[in-house]
Amino acid sequence: MAGSHACKLAERPLSARTSESALMVAAEKYGHICEGRGRNRGREEDANAECRFRTNSPGYFYKPGDAAIGGVVSLIRAVITEPLFREPPERRCGTFNIVFKNYQHALSFMFAIRDINEDSKLLPNVTLGFHLYDNQFDSMITYKDILDVLFTQQSTLPNYQCNMKKQVLSVLGGLTVEDSIQMSTILSIYQVPQLAYSAYQIRMSGKANLPSFYQMAPKEITLHTGIVQLLLHFQWTWIGLIVSDDNNGESFVKMLTPKLAQSDICVAFLERSLAMNHRYLLDDRGTYSKIYFLLRTTDANVIVVSGDAHSLETLAMVLNANEFHIKAQIGKVWIIPPQWDFTNTFNQDSFSTQTLHGALSFSVHTYSVPTFRDFLQTLRPDKSLMQFFSVFWQTAFYCRLPNENYQYCTYCEICRGDEKLGRLPTSRFEMDMTGESYNIYNAVYAVAHTLHAIQLSRQRRTLDRDKFVNLNVHPWQFHSILKSVHFNNGVGHEVLFENGELSSGYDIINWVTFPNQSVLKSQVGEISSNQEFFIHADKIVWNSKFKKILPSSRCVKPCQLGHSKTVKEGKPVCCYDCSQCPGDMISDQMVFFAVVTVLVIQTFLKNWNTPVVKANNRNITCILLSSILLCYFSSLLFFGKPGKVSCLLRQTAFSIIFSVAISSVLAKTIIVILAFLATEPGNKMRKWLGQKVANSIVLSCSLIQVCICLAWLLTTPPFPDVDMLSQVGNIILKCNEGSLSMFYSVLGYMGFLAIVSFTVAFLARKLPDTFNEAKFITFSMLVFCSV
Repeated sequence: MAGSHACKLAERPLSARTSESALMVAAEKYGHICEGRGRNRGREEDANAECRFRTNSPGYFYKPGDAAIGGVVSLIRAVITEPLFREPPERRCGTFNIVFKNYQHALSFMFAIRDINEDSKLLPNVTLGFHLYDNQFDSMITYKDILDVLFTQQSTLPNYQCNMKKQVLSVLGGLTVEDSIQMSTILSIYQVPQLAYSAYQIRMSGKANLPSFYQMAPKEITLHTGIVQLLLHFQWTWIGLIVSDDNNGESFVKMLTPKLAQSDICVAFLERSLAMNHRYLLDDRGTYSKIYFLLRTTDANVIVVSGDAHSLETLAMVLNANEFHIKAQIGKVWIIPPQWDFTNTFNQDSFSTQTLHGALSFSVHTYSVPTFRDFLQTLRPDKSLMQFFSVFWQTAFYCRLPNENYQYCTYCEICRGDEKLGRLPTSRFEMDMTGESYNIYNAVYAVAHTLHAIQLSRQRRTLDRDKFVNLNVHPWQFHSILKSVHFNNGVGHEVLFENGELSSGYDIINWVTFPNQSVLKSQVGEISSNQEFFIHADKIVWNSKFKKILPSSRCVKPCQLGHSKTVKEGKPVCCYDCSQCPGDMISDQMVFFAVVTVLVIQTFLKNWNTPVVKANNRNITCILLSSILLCYFSSLLFFGKPGKVSCLLRQTAFSIIFSVAISSVLAKTIIVILAFLATEPGNKMRKWLGQKVANSIVLSCSLIQVCICLAWLLTTPPFPDVDMLSQVGNIILKCNEGSLSMFYSVLGYMGFLAIVSFTVAFLARKLPDTFNEAKFITFSMLVFCSV
């Protein structure tokens, strides 16, 4: 953004400084003719001057066509200082700021219409035109532009019209939420579709009153989920919030704060950034100083920002202040909203590479449009183009265009004509489509495909199916199709609307700044429309403060093993003390039995077909090992805060799994005895040595335990409970077993199975050494019964 100085008439906006004689010359040059209908000659001349001014103003660009699309962008911001009464009152000296990167919005609008007109399959025999306005970040000018685009055949003076044939089908625009509401308030009355291209959200209650409003940005909940997932991924639980001081910022806080609390993420501070009043250049120094102090003193390393370039100007002033860079020298991880390109708000002469270096931002999911770069490279200071871009072109390249009403500087060299946008630093102008420009590109295609669908439906009703029928189309006919339009844009990327909202996600962008004012933006992650999150942490370049260390943002360090969190009175839950746990409440020792069991299972599987494994009843052995492994994992149900599901599964899951293990041991023992008896000549036990007997033993013994557990859960199931009597001053969260008799029935059945297995194994203890497995079973069951 660059500043320029100009003196102008107090009664006219910035674009009206052109003299009437110059406007007359410009009108003849651009070929627009005005028709007067009044009887008074002086009144007719005023109307002609007004009409010529509107069609040739630097704030308006018109291209004729069979049907037209309106566009409202924000490019130049006027700053009028307070009058000092040192000069005649009819003139005021003021300044204006040029937001260079926003000119890409206008260019992507023109580029999309050019591509559609060159496409022989989309809208054949129909030429799209446009009416492009610069609202100069001013609400009054926004209203004027919308009235002008709606009543295109009338002058702002009564009874006069310009001879420009237009039929506006929809309007694109609304850089800020305030702009969108202003536009939609009028457009909804006339049922003209408005497609907002910036990434903000209007509350559902507001959308109900704006039936013609369509959002080109993804759903707001997708952004909130992405922010929380990003914080959780890097374990950032202590953050600062800076939001715009308006309804949108307040809504952001109300929507995001509960999600943060649910994820145990605390807000170190919440501050609101004010927008400057550019009509009188008012600035709240108190807010400026407060943000400055917070950023210098906070121990939160992560700052989440919400707002647009206009509403975050106080924050931008703090970050752009020389004393902030010199004294603070702080490094933070900035999480930036989609609608704030911070390089647009910085003074190019004092642009810092330290403060926001390594920032992360959410940008509307964008695909590459290679032909757009070619389009930008071929732009030249053409007369018709410079009607709208002369201010931008002269200021960006520090040159002056001949025969132009606005000149950046008197002593600059004349523009040579070989200036190229690609030579500008990326902090001033980007050659790749930004998220907002991509939204505009898709919005134009959405209108074109909607018109194409309407024409196709009418074509089917006629006899001539080879070409479109030239029938009148009204804006209100677009709504039924536009709410769910589904198409591929000019580069083949799919675009889908669902109930008037774009079905898309956000890209996570890493900003890397360089001393030469260039900026590199690389995609490092994504949050999809169905809220699937992923990020490549190894690709992120962090602020130089962190060097090669992963940034950490916590109020305190995590508690070590054997310690618990103790809440500090009057402090957020993230700022806790660590106190040592009682000896009977936690263990800091590792358990490796599950690993040993897995290794044994792997050994059996590796030697599955060997004689030793086959002789050891390999199927029952695998069931036994698997059930033992699950028994170890079932202990995880006893960790953490008791819940409804965990209380139901704690005892029942363990008892069923362990019953399977004991049943497997019993089956193996019985098979060993039967195998020994079957070796005697003439013994009839040989027919019981099949696998079906072992499976039947395991299944029947386990089903009995399942039935007991089901009876327990259906009658008096366990539930979460609290114990306030066992320890003075502490409340213990636990699971109430519901029925002690059912609990002991479950334990008793496991003991019964163990006793039976022990008895059978004890009787087989004197078998020959070849069958010494029974001895180990006897020992293990004896230990189990002792436990």
